[in-house]
Amino acid sequence: LFLWGHKMSEAARAKWEARYGAEDYAPDQEPVPFLCEHVDTLPVGRALCLAAGTGRNAVFLAERGFAVTAVDISARGLAWCRALADGDVDSVSNLCSHCSVLLSPSQSL
Repeated sequence: LFLWGHKMSEAARAKWEARYGAEDYAPDQEPVPFLCEHVDTLPVGRALCLAAGTGRNAVFLAERGFAVTAVDISARGLAWCRALADGDVDSVSNLCSHCSVLLSPSQSL
């Protein structure tokens, strides 16, 4: 896959697809402590979660009113994100891409 002239690392995608697809894999559901400690200092609005993994931080933000775009190289990781949201959170959108090639310099959030 090429985006803006960069080749996405198929090895990286395969690594995360294997991890998130492992039969015994159970993702963390709690957001990282730093986010929990500082979320109240952030104005509610749009949030971009790069390398979102299984979405624990994205869902946490959405539950607090943010409109979140979760980006990850792994479709399986983002499937975990959708499962964690469990239909209760409709303000998380998912985009499967490599974070380093998502936006061109002329684009803005």
